Amino acid sequence: MKKYFAILMTTILCMICFVNCTPSESVSQAAVASTKEIEDAILEETRVALQAATQEALSIQRTQEFEIGQTQTAQALSVAQIQKNCTPGGTYVDEEGDTDIEHIDILKVETDLENETLTCVIYLEDIPSEITVNRTNIEKNVLEYSWAVYVDVDNNTATGVNWGFLGADYVMSIMKFAFGEEEKTGPIDILAQTDIWKFEDDSMAYYNKLDVSIDYDMNTITFVGDIPGITNDSILYFYALDYHETDTLCEYEK
Repeated sequence: MKKYFAILMTTILCMICFVNCTPSESVSQAAVASTKEIEDAILEETRVALQAATQEALSIQRTQEFEIGQTQTAQALSVAQIQKNCTPGGTYVDEEGDTDIEHIDILKVETDLENETLTCVIYLEDIPSEITVNRTNIEKNVLEYSWAVYVDVDNNTATGVNWGFLGADYVMSIMKFAFGEEEKTGPIDILAQTDIWKFEDDSMAYYNKLDVSIDYDMNTITFVGDIPGITNDSILYFYALDYHETDTLCEYEK
């Protein structure tokens, strides 16, 4: 760029000197035309060089942004992989593609706790506008779909459920059981149950209705529910199921 700028400035100075020091009547039209062609050629070369430099800078910037993004994602995944016990108020990231079924592939969960109201935003790879339930290839009386947040309120395995997610006292869930009814298609939150359940030993009892909202553009399911006794030290476990396929986030380690 400096080379082209120097040539351009030299040419302009020569033109000024040529015009001022030579009687105007002696300047031939050919000389003026020749000088104009040189000037235009230099300007064009300068424009091309500037455009090339700009494109190169943009390319470098895009590469740097991509590398930064990759590093941040890797760091987030590393944190999620070593995180054993997830608690309210945190954000947790899961590996993309660890299941082939996109509507149960958990990517991230954002959580918030205000008093005893727990909010969990679950990001999935994709959420279809409709699902099919009571599929003919599904056994009767089995859990066909589930998106759930298990809550161990007191972080104590001696209380709550004594099977599965050991120690969980409550579960906030969207669930659909296959009861052998006629196959049908519709939105998740219309066809499935959206409830909060309470565990006591080997039993599971209805506790309250769960507030659920689905954003099909953002591919998120938001759970909002009141969990008695929950604190910032309570343990959360995230789970999604489509028949025999599952995805989980946050290991349940005691």
